[in-house]
Amino acid sequence: TQSTADTNREFLLRDGSTRMVECKKRPWGNMEIFSENTISTVKLLTINAGQCLSKQRHYCRDELFIALDDNVGFQIEEKRVVLEKGDYIIIPRGVTHRVSAYKNSARVLEVIYGFYDQIHDLERLEDKYGRVDSNGTV
Repeated sequence: TQSTADTNREFLLRDGSTRMVECKKRPWGNMEIFSENTISTVKLLTINAGQCLSKQRHYCRDELFIALDDNVGFQIEEKRVVLEKGDYIIIPRGVTHRVSAYKNSARVLEVIYGFYDQIHDLERLEDKYGRVDSNGTV
């Protein structure tokens, strides 16, 4: 996504609250602020071609995913979408989701808002690697 003017992008979360992405035009291009003065965790995920993360949900955090490559697949509840480089999507807490790479490996920047606890706040619903449990450990 590219901003063309100063604006805010608002994502409605499941609990009725919102997350803002602040977009600002600069002489050199554009700036999008995903997290400012908030408690957050930032991760870079690299998903190998043909692989996917477990189908999962979290109850203590919202997640913003930013595609750094093309053809990043997302299953959100029963809906499927494909993100291209620069696209982003927010997954509110409690929403079932899965991230996939298709023909090529794909990188995704993940910004986690809220309490990050990989052991107690990860419910795996499906996993092709045999890790289906309510515990985030491998």
